Amino acid sequence: MNTAYFACDMSRNCMPFHRSLLLQFLLPGLLFLGAFSCKNQETKVGKEDVPEIESRFAALCQSNDYGEALIEINRLIAYAERENKDSLSFLFKVNKAELLRKLRDLNAALSLLDSELERAERMQVNSNKAYYYNRKAAILYELNRPEEALVEVQKAQQLDSILGEECWRISSNLTIEGAIYKDLKQYENAQQVLKKAAAFAKSQDNAQEYSQSLYNLITAFYKNEDHDSVLVYAHSLFAIKTGTPIQELTHKTLHTISKSYYALGQNDSAFMFADSAYYVSFNHWLEVVEDRVEMFKARDALIKEQLQNQVLEAENKRQALLTYLLVTIAFSLGLILLLIYRQKVRYQRVSDSKERINAQLEDALAFNNKLIGVVAHDIRTPMANISAIIDLYRKGELSKEMMEQLMLQLGDATQKANQLLENLLRWVSAQDSAFSPQWVELDPEKLIREVLAETQTQIDNKAVQVELVAEPCRLKVDQDFLALIVRNLLTNAIKFSHKGGKISINVQKDGDQCRIKVKDCGVGMSAKKIERLLSGRPFSEVGTQSERGTGLGIKLVLELSKAMGGTVSFESAEGKGTTAAVSFPMEK
Repeated sequence: MNTAYFACDMSRNCMPFHRSLLLQFLLPGLLFLGAFSCKNQETKVGKEDVPEIESRFAALCQSNDYGEALIEINRLIAYAERENKDSLSFLFKVNKAELLRKLRDLNAALSLLDSELERAERMQVNSNKAYYYNRKAAILYELNRPEEALVEVQKAQQLDSILGEECWRISSNLTIEGAIYKDLKQYENAQQVLKKAAAFAKSQDNAQEYSQSLYNLITAFYKNEDHDSVLVYAHSLFAIKTGTPIQELTHKTLHTISKSYYALGQNDSAFMFADSAYYVSFNHWLEVVEDRVEMFKARDALIKEQLQNQVLEAENKRQALLTYLLVTIAFSLGLILLLIYRQKVRYQRVSDSKERINAQLEDALAFNNKLIGVVAHDIRTPMANISAIIDLYRKGELSKEMMEQLMLQLGDATQKANQLLENLLRWVSAQDSAFSPQWVELDPEKLIREVLAETQTQIDNKAVQVELVAEPCRLKVDQDFLALIVRNLLTNAIKFSHKGGKISINVQKDGDQCRIKVKDCGVGMSAKKIERLLSGRPFSEVGTQSERGTGLGIKLVLELSKAMGGTVSFESAEGKGTTAAVSFPMEK
């Protein structure tokens, strides 16, 4: 509320007064008040400011400063809507959706594009309309909705064929289409489309689109078991001279090359590329965590800016009230005192709210920094072991038999490192407003057996006996969420079991619920530790063979179960083992 409106609003409650009083006191006061209002009014974006803001927005995007870029694009959207510039408003909102996509707020990005659907459909054929459908297809694909993404990308391709422009969208659309065919297991179609995408991107000297198309083409060849083609196109990807492939593509491609060499029986090359992949993967996930911390900082900056605006607005209201009091002192002293009191209370609430939110954000950032330090420390150990084994192998100091034994240990170490990274990434994703399950109907027994196969190395290392007894039931859950829950409960049971111990997993119906129990005969825990676990405060203890962790596993179990409408419980006694149970509603 600006000061002029505040003065007008208050005048509705005033008693009638003499015309001379109006001319002598109120009119000069209102003139002063109007000048004061103009002085404190926020500067609006004008036509002459738009090029400078657009240039600043582009520079911020180029430097990956998406939080500040979001502020600038909001200013441009406000200008376009105030001036009724539909075409500009549409383009700025598509750019904002792309920003939200880069910040991984995919649902918010899709919601923004859906709100512009009517305007897009009635718009004449132009580049902005083609850009809209291209970005919508990319977001739908990242949300694992391939059929819908295919519809949108075909709309974009149809528009580009009419426009006849040779631009980055041509290869982008082909890459998205090929990736969709790949995920739908239509490998021949995927290879054909992605080859076109790569050829066009290369002709345009577009390293980013060329990298993306080559990566998807490599993956399609691998899934189609054409390992020779994998190696040919993989080396093309790393031979790009105009910039290098992004790190995420690098480590995924290295993994694929390693597996293809292994399939072709070239184990030495497979081992070397696997080592490089784990090293790049480690650096990539550290960058993911750092990016998430930067995203939190960007959100913190936005919240602080909103709070500062509220404080400024409250200050303007207070100043307006004081100014109004100078020209209306003859009206009622009691009313004036009441208004002052209300204004101070409102101002105090805003200040208290700001301090509380700032304290919460500082605590969250402190925990994130501490968590990054813990994870970096715990990952360096297995990575150092891997490097040491590789160094000994290259020097020829390891026999074949010793190498086979070390490979088993190496597999266990990398599995633990991967699980730690997966837990960390899931926890970081859980802090995002876009965090939501992708529902599928499944049989929990099949999923549990897959998790058992993944953790077989850990089971064998402790000589633990694992027994699975499952009643048939159907659940509607997120498959990745449930797998992560079962994996964390199982690895915890292995961690705190004694060598040669026994673990039982039971899947049983309980009314309209399906309950999954993981019971061990290990060290157990006290009631206080159970209470602390259920409170969601992460902590970690050393296992029976000095295994360490971050404490994120059980916190993730609680958060993922809650996200799917499930419940978690623990039964334990020190020295008598632990039973962990998760329950979910059965699909009717």
